[in-house]
Amino acid sequence: MNYTSSKGKPGIEPELLHVEHNPSRVIKKKYPASYNNLSIMKEVESEISPHELQRISVGPSQYDFGQVFVRSNNTFSFSVFNGNSKHIIVEVYNIEGDPQMSITPNTQIIPPSVMISFEINFTPKESNQRVNLTIGYKINNLHEFKILTRADTKPCELKADRSSLNFKFHDNS
Repeated sequence: MNYTSSKGKPGIEPELLHVEHNPSRVIKKKYPASYNNLSIMKEVESEISPHELQRISVGPSQYDFGQVFVRSNNTFSFSVFNGNSKHIIVEVYNIEGDPQMSITPNTQIIPPSVMISFEINFTPKESNQRVNLTIGYKINNLHEFKILTRADTKPCELKADRSSLNFKFHDNS
């Protein structure tokens, strides 16, 4: 997937960069937030040029959970593709700090030409609400962006015919 431009710079040209970000696809391989390798740590602490920033593809840019039940776990994957020839570090965080939203992992160092994912989990606590939460992400601790999420929460209701209910219990319960 590496590409060397006519200018002799390695990486993928932004106009050739087309990456599909599927919010249902979890990428199991996770990368650490730090390395003992000095050259990698120098790369992730360095400035990213606008051209290099264009070689980083993220998605989705917004996500609608739709209707969700109170206390249910609802997850989508936020993926990042690094089309550069150097490592980058990406940190993803809950801007509002709302305890209904969690992110795993929070930070990863992404090698060149690799796609990773962060799992965004939403567990609503109250029903009958429209919840709008903002997720932030930083690239190399310098460039900040936002992802908007939305959900409509509803209570979990059990509708059953009283005449057909039949409970059975074990003798030792």
